[in-house]
Amino acid sequence: MDLSVHAEGSVLRGISGEETLAAAELALDTWTDVRCDDQRPSLDRGLVELGDESFEFNRDRPNVNVIRFVDSGWPGQKEALAKTILNLNLDTGEILDADILLNSETFSFALEPASNEVDLVAVLTHEVGHLLGFDHSAVPGATMQPDARGFATAELLDLEPDDRAAMCAAYPPKPEAPPSRIHADSADDEGGCSIGHERGRGVEAGVATLLAGVCALARRRTKRTR
Repeated sequence: MDLSVHAEGSVLRGISGEETLAAAELALDTWTDVRCDDQRPSLDRGLVELGDESFEFNRDRPNVNVIRFVDSGWPGQKEALAKTILNLNLDTGEILDADILLNSETFSFALEPASNEVDLVAVLTHEVGHLLGFDHSAVPGATMQPDARGFATAELLDLEPDDRAAMCAAYPPKPEAPPSRIHADSADDEGGCSIGHERGRGVEAGVATLLAGVCALARRRTKRTR
């Protein structure tokens, strides 16, 4: 999964594109570093790069997942810290494009926030969860909880069991190939030695606390953190 961080950052709040890029890297790492029975999720982490792409959905060319501050003209509710706009294939639930908008018009974000600032990494961790296909969680304290009261967003930094279970269910690790076994053919055979392996069985994950599968998000066009 690739992300493009708008290089301009937030002029209003004095946050550079490079600082935003660093925050996005940390947020994505929080999800991709999850362990599912000591294995990594099957999600390809992809690249996080600076760019200047807009967040409009393109129907005639490939889309880019964009993270961008909105210093003026915030399109969501004023009290929303951020919102993730998802464009979906409503037949399959496939996410075609996902863009994260940060409400810098109303809120002051920072990597190391003071008492009156919002933790940028924490908010991005929540929004990246939406980008991955997760809905809000009803579990208090979960990263994917719908509300972060006041400026208490630091609790979103650390994933709870509910969040990790969702990641493992939505992106289960690929079954590991069993070790190859070497067997010697008869000395009379021309083939000498050959290497073969037995086909392994797939692994299924069933988690009662799954936040939401990607296909379930076909009913929703946007998400927000309030």
